Amino acid sequence: MVVPQTYTLPDSALLSVTSFPAIMTWQPDQVYVVLGRSNNAESSVYTGRIEADDAMLLKRPSGGEAVVLTPSMLVVACTDAIGRYRSPRDFFVLCNGVLIDTFNQLGITGLSQRGISDISKEGMKIVGSSMYKGSDRLFYHAVINVAERSGTIAWYLKHPAREPDYRQGRHHDEFITSLHDLGFTGSIDDLAQTTQNRFMYRFEQPLNQDH
Repeated sequence: MVVPQTYTLPDSALLSVTSFPAIMTWQPDQVYVVLGRSNNAESSVYTGRIEADDAMLLKRPSGGEAVVLTPSMLVVACTDAIGRYRSPRDFFVLCNGVLIDTFNQLGITGLSQRGISDISKEGMKIVGSSMYKGSDRLFYHAVINVAERSGTIAWYLKHPAREPDYRQGRHHDEFITSLHDLGFTGSIDDLAQTTQNRFMYRFEQPLNQDH
């Protein structure tokens, strides 16, 4: 039986940086199925399919439900000093706001934050994110579905035990979309650079500035 391994993907490096804020974008090199901190593999994912496909099962320190990472996605992670924010939710809102601004810049409009931390358009999820709260930092990471088919996600993930109200019990195939499906024609490299630049610009602004 496949056993979850410790989360050691590139953005885990931000859990130990000593200079704030820090931002990283990276593209997965294979299929990873990542459990949230409180997830149980048997109830959250199809372990037999993960094992048969030679995918890697990991468990991250942050909360939220299980996610699938593939080379058709982009992971965005950032960390900042915990003392700069009144609550972790403020950091969620700031980071998701930067992503929405980035998508707007690329011509993908009409997006909003839904549930606790999703970004969606017309009820269809395009970004999922989670957060880890440390003694000195808040660590946010988000998975942007650039061009992966929703069927790939449904292949590995069972229906989550907890879901945002706006999902309304929908299957993954009826709930997840991609930037590609919304009209984005650029490369993941282009998206990564634009996102990185947008985060760096935002962190240079006062925290109370609208974004």
